[in-house]
Amino acid sequence: EINLKDLLKKLAKDQISSILVEGGGTLIGSLFDEKLVDKIMFFISPKIIGGKEATSSVMGKGIARIEQAIKLRDIKLRRFGEDFLIEGYPIN
Repeated sequence: EINLKDLLKKLAKDQISSILVEGGGTLIGSLFDEKLVDKIMFFISPKIIGGKEATSSVMGKGIARIEQAIKLRDIKLRRFGEDFLIEGYPIN
């Protein structure tokens, strides 16, 4: 297991100030849990997948109630063929 805050501090010392994470639900959830996300780029495709054993795109501790949901500001929506990209910044 990697300490994400320590990793980001090390990258900052190496003058890396921005990273793009294309992780699975566990990594993305951990970044949200530790409040290490400052920009979100989320693709939505008109395809339905899922099931009882399906992995969520954001795992981690989770949010039980809609009032606790992470809201976004400065939202941009772009279309790529039949897919959509939502960009925004979390309001913490």
